[in-house]
Amino acid sequence: MALASHPVGVGVRVFAAGVESRNSLGAGRIAALCDSCSSRSSNDLSSHSRERIASRSIATTLAGPRIHSRGARCSSVSLQDSDASPSQANDERASFVSSPNFQTGKTPSGSNRIPSLAEQLRLSVIGDSSGDGSSDGGAVEARGQQPIGAKRDRQQPRYAVERWAPRGSKYNRATDVLQLLKGAEGEDEGAVERALQNWDGSLGARDVCAVISGLKWRKALSFFRWAQRRDFELNIVVYNVLLGAMRAGRQWKVAEAFALDMVRDGLPLDNYTFSTLISCALQCKAPRDALAWFDRMQAAGVVPDEVTYSTMTLVFSRLGRFDEAVELYETLRLTGWKPDRVTFGSMVNVYARAGKYQKASAVIKEMKDIGMQPDAVVYNTMIKFFAREGKTGQAKRVFKEMEAVGIKASEYTLSLMIDVHGRSGNVEEALALFARMKAENLPLDTAVYNSLLKMCGEERMVAEGERLVAEMAARGLKRDEMTYKSLVNLYAKEGRIDDAVRAMQQMAEAGCPADVVVYSCLIKACGSSKQFERAEQFFEDMLASGASVDDRCCGVLLSLMNACETDEHRTPVLRCLRKAKPSLFKIVSLLLSEDVNSGDLEDQVRSLLADSVSDSQRPFCNSLIDFCWTLGHKERAESLLALADSLKVYPGSLRTHTNLVWILHLRSLSFSTALCALSVWINFLRNQVAEEQELPETLVIETGAGRNRGGDEIRLISVILAELKEMSAPFEASPERADWLVASGASVKSWLSSGVKADQDRNEISSEA
Repeated sequence: MALASHPVGVGVRVFAAGVESRNSLGAGRIAALCDSCSSRSSNDLSSHSRERIASRSIATTLAGPRIHSRGARCSSVSLQDSDASPSQANDERASFVSSPNFQTGKTPSGSNRIPSLAEQLRLSVIGDSSGDGSSDGGAVEARGQQPIGAKRDRQQPRYAVERWAPRGSKYNRATDVLQLLKGAEGEDEGAVERALQNWDGSLGARDVCAVISGLKWRKALSFFRWAQRRDFELNIVVYNVLLGAMRAGRQWKVAEAFALDMVRDGLPLDNYTFSTLISCALQCKAPRDALAWFDRMQAAGVVPDEVTYSTMTLVFSRLGRFDEAVELYETLRLTGWKPDRVTFGSMVNVYARAGKYQKASAVIKEMKDIGMQPDAVVYNTMIKFFAREGKTGQAKRVFKEMEAVGIKASEYTLSLMIDVHGRSGNVEEALALFARMKAENLPLDTAVYNSLLKMCGEERMVAEGERLVAEMAARGLKRDEMTYKSLVNLYAKEGRIDDAVRAMQQMAEAGCPADVVVYSCLIKACGSSKQFERAEQFFEDMLASGASVDDRCCGVLLSLMNACETDEHRTPVLRCLRKAKPSLFKIVSLLLSEDVNSGDLEDQVRSLLADSVSDSQRPFCNSLIDFCWTLGHKERAESLLALADSLKVYPGSLRTHTNLVWILHLRSLSFSTALCALSVWINFLRNQVAEEQELPETLVIETGAGRNRGGDEIRLISVILAELKEMSAPFEASPERADWLVASGASVKSWLSSGVKADQDRNEISSEA
């Protein structure tokens, strides 16, 4: 995306306390903010001054606390365009902001845009303690032309009562008002009016900001309306502080409506206004609205600063527009812009969400190279997204590095790691972290218990799962939908279908009706126990409840076909498949027939995969290949495996061949599909030896170390190793990786050569006979 353009040669004229200073971009030092003028009341303004203030453009309002909205005080800051008169330029931009073009992001006519002060100047705000709403002024330094807005001052004063008007000081009006409001019952304008009915003082802009900062958003808005009716000083900073209160309360719709009211009233929006709105929309999970306000910001001629650009990288990320987020970041880097810790963290998030883990790691390395230690947020981001992608080993390495550099793991980090260990079946590590959270008196919420309960279900640890549920009740934690789903899965995995049904009924009584996930667990449990008629009944109950059948449920039904031993078993499952997914039913019917046209079968499978969500494609292929392998149709199974591999159904490739090592990847395959892939690979190696082709130094079979287990808890590596032993293959468990079976190329060649020779001898005997 293109960055906002920066006009060159715009002059700035600032009158401050009788001193005139003329600056062009990148030169000079000016003093702004007139004390004598700012101390005047709004009642002293002439009608001419009111009209002049009301017509201010967005550009002239970026000077900060001295920008006024509702006839507060005159401003001592005047900006002049080098080519157009101030009134002409201001009128043009004021009419543009209030026009429909502001909503569409179109640029105003003409090229004479007055730049924002954020573009021209670096404001060094010096807060005073006078308490009357005036300011001593601040040092304002002109900057050279920059590709982005000025760096936001992290140390600018915060409008908190205890800092601005502490109790006991001479100026404690804000404290008095805040105490009255905090004791008021209700948050509407009527409640504020009643609380302040006997208060007859006056408030300056800083007083109003201090009061708003001490209130929650609803009462803050009511107080603002009260101050507005009394014609108190309400400059752009007051509006921004109020928007900040709405952002803290996560009230995006209210904040947006308020901002649109500002636009309709002709009030100028500055960089902080837009930045607050954009970040508020992002926090409230409205990234499209954030993008719309960013477009309006550029259309209004307000130059974003580094904070806004950093926020926009996250906005693009949330919208799934990762390329634009990366392009924005890398374009800014080319300008010489140096990201801060927040921006680095944002980009780690962006790259991680885009699946570009090497890029994310590069950002972390860059932080370290400049002496900036990544914080817990950065590490948590990497752990979270590694866990989401199933890269549990990398998530564990990040956690170890985090603790090695001295960053204390919070309850959020530990709960993430409990989930990581739970996903990979590392029961002992997960329970150890859980015990650590207890020992450190860290908060334990329902999400932590749900992660452990889910792990217990996958590992068939019913007793431990029931203990966790009892502990939740003792701590006063309420079960949520995920808790009940984990309970159903816990009992279903163990074959305790009646207990699973009771958990489902409790779930419904708690206001969480069973969905397709719950019914799929019950149907799968019935298949494991050969109760196919009952599985059909659960399927019918699911349809009657209004739950829609998804591809996951279809995959469960398809997997049941592998458990069927007779046509009597298959009949109820086929009835369910016909209703659930006719295309899948047709493929299964083809596989059950004796004479199948391979081209027709492949076309049907291609159509099925094209019509299915990506997450279900691999389970479908695994189950179909398993079904063929179980029926003894090995050629069909091998044909479907080749088709799935060519369509990139499995992550990466099933084979990795380099000069030194050949690897067969089985970790994403079911047991029968893995055996099929192993058979194909062994035949490939046999052909290589028969054709006198060289084998690499090492051959590896990767099975995965996670939960790739059968119904009897046998791991895939055990099944493959047993198959290899039966063939007298020279593969052994690797001492380096628990999920590898390795053999030297020479030993495999020797083994296969003896087999090839035996086959040749058998062929010769057969020919002679």
